[in-house]
Amino acid sequence: MKNSINDFGIRILTKAIGALINLTSLALFVEACKVGDTGIKELTTTIRHLTKLTRLKISLEDNTITDSGVYALAEVIGELTELTSLTVNLVMNNIGDAGACALAKAIGKLKRLTSLTLDLGGNNIEAFGAKAIEDAIGRLSELSSLIINLWGNYVGNSGACALAEAISKLKSLTRLTIYLGQSGIGASGVRAIVDSLRTLTRLMTLEIDVRWNSIRDSDREMLVALEKLFPFARILC
Repeated sequence: MKNSINDFGIRILTKAIGALINLTSLALFVEACKVGDTGIKELTTTIRHLTKLTRLKISLEDNTITDSGVYALAEVIGELTELTSLTVNLVMNNIGDAGACALAKAIGKLKRLTSLTLDLGGNNIEAFGAKAIEDAIGRLSELSSLIINLWGNYVGNSGACALAEAISKLKSLTRLTIYLGQSGIGASGVRAIVDSLRTLTRLMTLEIDVRWNSIRDSDREMLVALEKLFPFARILC
């Protein structure tokens, strides 16, 4: 919901949250505001003290956050090792590979995660940052639910192939959503993703969006054919 909260407003909000030291679940939505790196650093200073958190959802879509703010956020997330569920929405900010790598380092420490949502669409992440994130995801062997949104980032075929390799390791997945629209992927990226999905025999929910890429008709047919293996799948190509 759009409002006029800025970095100063975040400072006031976080002081109130910081008093709730026994929280096990926190959901914070500050979208389409004027929050930048200073506000994020205020927020992370507070979250660091909530060591009992097992579920954390932070939605900071459509703000002015850069890699500097993501560094601070990632550092704190990496310390919350009791987390089993994590959602981070940083869609439409100004995050590049450096910020993506910082997030990857943090996520890789959260060995208890069973549910992970990373919404990073509409940033400036390329193959290097995407590979870092996907390598970290591949080490989270307890994941049963994964939603990853890299729409509008130029991750290319190498980024898509790294994602494919990562998800092929997640044998406990029952829910998988991949958004790679307008991300510079082509035939080799699509084929890698399709091949990896065939190994995930426990899937009960599958959604893939790879629209607005350079995908040939034969590759689209390969994607659509997944619906025979996974009748519940929703494929947008």
